[in-house]
Amino acid sequence: MRQSVGFGIFCSFGVVLTYLSALIYTFLFRFRFPIDGAWWLPLAAGVFLLGFAAAELQRRQSEERQTALAAIGFTRLTSEEGQRL
Repeated sequence: MRQSVGFGIFCSFGVVLTYLSALIYTFLFRFRFPIDGAWWLPLAAGVFLLGFAAAELQRRQSEERQTALAAIGFTRLTSEEGQRL
C-alpha cells in the first residue's frame, strides 16, 4: 500500500509542477495563462486517486496471481525473492 500511495503522490506532483511552471512562465515573460483560482488542487487530488487506484489494482492482481499459482503447486515467493524479481 505504501508503494501505491507513493505512486499516487508522484502522479499528483506532475500537476503541481505544471502549475508552478505556468506561474514561472507568467512572471518571466508577462504572458498570462488562465490559471487563476485553486483548480489545480482538485485536479491533483483526482490524479492522486487515479494513480493510487491503478497501483493498488496492479498489486492486488499480482497477489491473486501468486495465490493461484500457489494453489496449483508452485512455491510462493518470499518478500526478498519478490523484490529481486
